[in-house]
Amino acid sequence: MEGLLPTYPKPKSWPVPGSSGPAPAGLRAALEAAETDARALFFGGNTPDGYEWKLEQKRKEVALFTAKHAASSARRWRVECEIEGVTVEAVVAASSGLEEKHTWDKSLTWTRHIKRYTMDGGWADVEAYTTAAAAAGLISSRLFIDGRITKVERSDSGEMTTVLSATTNLHKDMPDADKIGVAALEKCRKKTSLVRARTFSGGGLHAEKIPGRNAVKTTVLCHMDIGGYLPSAIVNSASADAILDAISDFIKEVKRQPNRKLKEEGERI
Repeated sequence: MEGLLPTYPKPKSWPVPGSSGPAPAGLRAALEAAETDARALFFGGNTPDGYEWKLEQKRKEVALFTAKHAASSARRWRVECEIEGVTVEAVVAASSGLEEKHTWDKSLTWTRHIKRYTMDGGWADVEAYTTAAAAAGLISSRLFIDGRITKVERSDSGEMTTVLSATTNLHKDMPDADKIGVAALEKCRKKTSLVRARTFSGGGLHAEKIPGRNAVKTTVLCHMDIGGYLPSAIVNSASADAILDAISDFIKEVKRQPNRKLKEEGERI
């Protein structure tokens, strides 16, 4: 819990990662829907509700696009970049290493991997994290509780060639909330000043080896409701810079360990 205010709960009061096994039905259904949403956003051109992705900013090798959402004032975000000199496995290992992510991602103050389960063709994770204050303190720290499905394709030699992960918000009223640790996390949150935020279904990461090059094409999708009562214009403006800063930190971390290996898929990261 390093970096959080003293009023936040002690580490021992938060759930600890449990053993692996098949994903409970409620989590599986939520993540299968998230994967469907993510695939439509990654590969479908315009968004499923008909909005066009428009270039918002470009910073060195990173392009940030944004699109409206029919049911939310919070904008969708899409990041595209090519990371030279690294493997696909290094990209997914950096994105999945949640327990240590707050040590290099300055947008986070605390991270916790709760549980891992097996799913057809991949695996599922239950994760929690808190964000740093943003917009000169106008946006306070938020708590996210997410589910994430990860699927991997490998070459005949075993090299990881493509990875797709998709995320969605998990909540105390969903099926199996007690079993997957979400109910306990929500109970802890009530003792804190943290605002509960949520990730819309369909966020995630797609990483693909670029043929003939030692490089990985990486796309990240992000769509969040940070809660609270701030005007959407402030939130959307702050989000653009925060996302670009987080991606910059991510690229530095991937390049720091360009051949990093992912831990066994059945193990806790």
